[in-house]
Amino acid sequence: MRRLVEFPKMPRRWDTAAMGAGRERHTGPSHKKSPIESLPFTTPGADGLPEVGGTSMDAIPSVEVPTSASRAYAARRQGRFLKGPIAWSEIAAAARLGGAALPLLLLVHHRIALGAGPAVTLPQHVLADLGIDRRAKSRGLHALEKAGLVRAERERGRPARVALMRESA
Repeated sequence: MRRLVEFPKMPRRWDTAAMGAGRERHTGPSHKKSPIESLPFTTPGADGLPEVGGTSMDAIPSVEVPTSASRAYAARRQGRFLKGPIAWSEIAAAARLGGAALPLLLLVHHRIALGAGPAVTLPQHVLADLGIDRRAKSRGLHALEKAGLVRAERERGRPARVALMRESA
């Protein structure tokens, strides 16, 4: 059978000697009013929000100021784009290979243009957007390697890192 041992509760010391000079704690109510409480709120308006100064809070004008970060975020959210130029000979060679070779080549160009580095991985969610499963990815990368368009570095348990052979991005 287990026994619980209770220790006696020690009273807290709030004197200045224990806390250091000038560092007294005040646990009571503040003598200052909250800035929210000092606003002249009246009864709730028709929309259920409190009215300030006789007008609804919806009447307070607000302006969203676009910044470079918000514009970049909006551009990313609107969709994906390819950045060129991409050599027509590369597109034609990948198209002749058939299967998933052309979308894979375009995806490699896209990922490199995004600044992911000279060797990139191909995220599964983007491949799914293109309708490419992992087997089609493997076959397409082997075909692109055989054609001399890309170089893939494979490690067991890791996604393949793919680089372009002819740097046109």
